[in-house]
Amino acid sequence: MSVAFSQSIFVNAASKEEVEASLELANEFLKNNYGFSNDYFREKSYYNKREINDKLAVKGNGLDVFGNLPVFVYGDMDEGAREGTKYGNDQRVYDAEGDPRALGFSFIDEPYPNPEFHIDEVTYVRRWIKEPWVLPENGERGITKELSPDDPRDTHTKQYLEYQPNTFASTYSVIRQWVKGSSTFLPDKVEKQTGDRKFFNKCIEGELPASIAENPEDYIYIIQPPTYESWGVGIAFYYYGGTGKDNIYKPNYYSYYQFFRYKPFVLVEKDIIPVFEAVQLSAVPGTPVMVSVRIDSTFDKVLKNVSYKWEITSDGKPVENVTYLGKGMEAIGTVNLAADKTFSGMKKEETDPEEEIEEKEEELEAEETEVMGAPVLYASFIMPDGDVEIRFEVNTDESVKEYNNAYKVENKKISERDYSNNVLTRTIKVVEPINTTGEATLDYNVLSKKINVSLPDENGMTAELDVGDGWLVSDVSGGVNVTNVTPQLYKSFEVTGNKIPGGTRQTTVTLYPEFSTTIHRKDVTYDSATGLYDNPEEKKYLDGPSTRAKTGAVEAEGNATTTRRYRCGGCVWIPDDSEDSSSGTWVCPGHTENISATFGYVADQRVITAKIYNGMPSIPQKKFLDEIKFNTINSLSKEMFWTSEPYKFNVVRWMAHEDENGQLYGWTAVPGRYQRIFTQQNKAEIKWGIVSTMEKDYEKSREAARRRDYNKENYDKAVFASDENLKNYRYPIKSGYYFNPTGTYTFEVKTEIYKPEKKPTAEHKEIVESLINSFRYESNLIYIDNNNRAVNIQNQPVPAYGGKLSSVPAVLTFKDPTGVNNVKLLYEERSSAEPIYEELKHSQVSGGYTDPRLLAILEGYSESGTQSSRDNYKYREYIEDGQTMYKITETTRVTIRVNPHNVRLYTHPNMPDGKYVVRAYIDNINLAQSKNEYKKLGELKGIENLDRIEIVVKGSIFDDIS
Repeated sequence: MSVAFSQSIFVNAASKEEVEASLELANEFLKNNYGFSNDYFREKSYYNKREINDKLAVKGNGLDVFGNLPVFVYGDMDEGAREGTKYGNDQRVYDAEGDPRALGFSFIDEPYPNPEFHIDEVTYVRRWIKEPWVLPENGERGITKELSPDDPRDTHTKQYLEYQPNTFASTYSVIRQWVKGSSTFLPDKVEKQTGDRKFFNKCIEGELPASIAENPEDYIYIIQPPTYESWGVGIAFYYYGGTGKDNIYKPNYYSYYQFFRYKPFVLVEKDIIPVFEAVQLSAVPGTPVMVSVRIDSTFDKVLKNVSYKWEITSDGKPVENVTYLGKGMEAIGTVNLAADKTFSGMKKEETDPEEEIEEKEEELEAEETEVMGAPVLYASFIMPDGDVEIRFEVNTDESVKEYNNAYKVENKKISERDYSNNVLTRTIKVVEPINTTGEATLDYNVLSKKINVSLPDENGMTAELDVGDGWLVSDVSGGVNVTNVTPQLYKSFEVTGNKIPGGTRQTTVTLYPEFSTTIHRKDVTYDSATGLYDNPEEKKYLDGPSTRAKTGAVEAEGNATTTRRYRCGGCVWIPDDSEDSSSGTWVCPGHTENISATFGYVADQRVITAKIYNGMPSIPQKKFLDEIKFNTINSLSKEMFWTSEPYKFNVVRWMAHEDENGQLYGWTAVPGRYQRIFTQQNKAEIKWGIVSTMEKDYEKSREAARRRDYNKENYDKAVFASDENLKNYRYPIKSGYYFNPTGTYTFEVKTEIYKPEKKPTAEHKEIVESLINSFRYESNLIYIDNNNRAVNIQNQPVPAYGGKLSSVPAVLTFKDPTGVNNVKLLYEERSSAEPIYEELKHSQVSGGYTDPRLLAILEGYSESGTQSSRDNYKYREYIEDGQTMYKITETTRVTIRVNPHNVRLYTHPNMPDGKYVVRAYIDNINLAQSKNEYKKLGELKGIENLDRIEIVVKGSIFDDIS
């Protein structure tokens, strides 16, 4: 009921004694039930000493809206209304019906809201602000507030509140104009004083918003509390959400508030109240339906054997197979109701010890009979093909009795204050389902896909309101509830077009609900049995090519609700006093009732398929040479070919997200499932050469002997015989003269080797070392050392057989380069060019350059023979950034010098005549002993005769002396 208030309600018409009596009763209630030791309410307000409105303080000014019960308001109505309007965006001090925003002020000088002030029809989502009395303090920039949205799908549950004092339309200032900061009736204090945090909740008038219904005390600030006979009032604040086709999940910093009246406790005393806890408005035939009713009692005594009765019918016949659960297991029965202790302390002059004992006994007996609060009764059934009428009644036979102590008088019958609320009725409409289907596919390279779906199609969902012979007198409210049945598949679920816009007043309402959701590859492919799924971003892979599919389900149903007015058969036409009989008025202007219509039921099912392909385990490897070319004992040049070491590369592939229009965006490099193995052709070129042969080095001495030139300077390396009879020998000598080893040789090694690091290779170094160590200088000449012993070129003793020295070839190597008298005879000189590093370029960016030698190991390219992976499965790999590969070219030239210091070594005078051979050769190299990859090449052949001369010994030095 809306009442136009005027300043006349502030005429002090009540007597001082009447006001004092009202205040005394209210203060007595707070002393007995809230623990106050002193009076709370007084004749003047606490801070500003405003005068109490006497007329309202006695009987609510006699207004029905207050039930002729007191309302404690202080000060001037217009001043209070303007104070409550000061910072708000809504600047109306009075609404269209003349109701003020506030009636004046509360006892602690906060504006006292007028719950009858008309606030516009709510067509938006409200995000209720938790604990609005907790605000930023002076000097604080702001705090984050918790929110409770009307729509459970709205995830906007936190919002930053700035400190903005005295600022027009700021949330901080709007809250502060109502909430001054008193903690007297905050929920923590209520719990401390009464033991029940929800002590005042039962007095809240009307239906609470569902999102705060369970704990309204955390959201409603009590400006003034109710008492036994006086009214209280509270206020709650919220931020707006979107409306219509707007995104309801979008943050919004506009805020508003709602008033809540708290009825006097006397209005909730001695009453049995059945309340539907849950009941469907419509249901599809064959689906289960559950209806629950809670029975509340405001008696201060335990009530025993309270009768109840269910009637559940369809087309006038009882619905079959109804199951009754809860405190009552039958359609007709009784329940016991617990005592409401709220009223136990009201109007008591003093405490009677015997009454305390009786109350304690009743509490114990109540526990024994398991009376533990408001019982909840349930009825469940399968929805038939027709509408279902639900009727539930409690204590309609008025036979309820209070539960007395066994030692007292027999149970006595008691009466309720109001029997009009003892019957509940509700109709559950049958809805023929509309089943819609569809499909969506996440392609091989798609991580998530967004879809938009109209329910059931572009024609929308329509509700037809039946007004009969009446007419609409209020806007149509309600809408379609769109439920995500498969939230594990449909993520970020959003709904638009499902709410009836404000200001709608028509009998046919059509809504165009549409849901949008994002489907993720992980959710489509998840297997609950194994816990496995496909999501390359997380390095989770399933084998492919394959597909996984799941079905997404959405249900949509709802109602349109409004009020119609109609004239009943008892309406009477009364003509006026004029002669025109058509002039007059109806005594009955019409009756009103709430009506509703269903939008129907839609079940949408979509098969969501994910295509899966994460690459082949291995790429067909290219074959490389593993051989040695020109590997003979006569070839001075050889080429080694071998397959490089295998190197592992991490790869990525590019995947994207798909929008509702099929466009790909948000391309992401995700890890490849398999590492790719890189190999290439390694190569070594070896070239031996002779800088100076023994023939050349001995030529000067030999020519001097032929000419019989006895100048000692001409015999620099050896003394050759000049006897006429020896002139036909190429290299004749007599034993006992010096014969110095000589010769200069060279080789060059050039390698091409693939390595991930930019540094000289171990392979090149090992090949050079192996070639140096394969060099041999061999001679079977017999020398004499400084101790006059017969030794070979290695300074090893030469055995004699039958008094004759035996000639055996001996070899100098770089592992043992010392000869006669332990003189070092082999030397090597190296020169190496700077290595050449050719990096094999690559990029993980799609379309970037990658060296063909790397493409050959990646899937999705013609270079690797796997182009079909890209063509068929949209799969192509890229080497992940941060990895390197180089082709390293190294060249080393080695010069080997035999006896470069021309140390004189004397042959033994007793060396037998005969032919002797001196040669330089290259020994075979057993590559299998290497740890490097060319070990599989086997044996690198040497060079049988790199350099060779044949010496003839005729006579000895003793011949020339004699």
